[in-house]
Amino acid sequence: MKTKKYYLHAAKIFTEKKIKDDFFVLIDNGIISNITQTPSSDIPVINLGKLNLLPGFLDLHIHGREGADIMDATPEAVETISKSLAKHGVIGFLGTTVTSTWENTLAAFSNIGDAFHNQPSGAQVLGAYNEGLFFTEDHKGAHDEKYFLPLDKTNINSIIEASKGALKIVALAPELENSEEIISYLSSQGIIPMLGHTNANYKQTCDALHAGACGGVHVFNGMKGIHHRDPGCAGAVLLDKDAYVETNGMPTRYNLKGTMSSNIKVDKISGWIIEAKINQAFQGDVYIKDNPRLPGGLKIPMIMESNMTFTNK
Repeated sequence: MKTKKYYLHAAKIFTEKKIKDDFFVLIDNGIISNITQTPSSDIPVINLGKLNLLPGFLDLHIHGREGADIMDATPEAVETISKSLAKHGVIGFLGTTVTSTWENTLAAFSNIGDAFHNQPSGAQVLGAYNEGLFFTEDHKGAHDEKYFLPLDKTNINSIIEASKGALKIVALAPELENSEEIISYLSSQGIIPMLGHTNANYKQTCDALHAGACGGVHVFNGMKGIHHRDPGCAGAVLLDKDAYVETNGMPTRYNLKGTMSSNIKVDKISGWIIEAKINQAFQGDVYIKDNPRLPGGLKIPMIMESNMTFTNK
């Protein structure tokens, strides 16, 4: 449209605070400058009818679309992904890699870097997300462990250089050697460390979070689950009120507290456990932060109780 200033009128407009009915959004030189119920009569209006108007979505973890993959390492692949996302309201994304050969990995980051500085025609490339190379075989998922590399500055710097400044997130397993040093280093470079595809225990995860890791990647998937003796990586990121948790793509924070008690009966002669009862009780709130899929966010009170009995029968 050649008009520099115009209104968009929609049935519902999703703002950062609430959903507004029958409002007008003023666009001035491509910028949203006002949301009002009383438009000026001298400014044209584009009527969207019964459609709703939402902020553009951001996809912060995506490997590909419509047959195109970030690991194709070609401008055509990024263009296909970009156009496909734009059709569904996504205006920006982080091109995400997977574990592959070192040569292919660097080529993929170089390609993302080029797109970052010379944007495609659809959704904008917000940067690169490294998901791969620095994981544990125990929870490798679809990643090929024969291409796993040592977690060191040499490899990290090579990726940073290849991406031409576009690297934004690095996922890693915190039980790997040098993890805390690398987490601190990434943070100092303005790159977000995330934890995933890991067999780390609770303490290792907490140490990584304290060193500067931001949170967990697709929590419960590709990591040690919650055990009553070791909450593991999943439990650590869920219990840390400042940790970012990827759950179905929505940023979620958990604020839970609770207790665990056990009652164990032991055979006096053999020393074997006859029966063990374990009771757990947690309560608190789950916060899904404001996001395009859930404007205004959501607070969910949560109570979890479990009673387990083990016998030698």
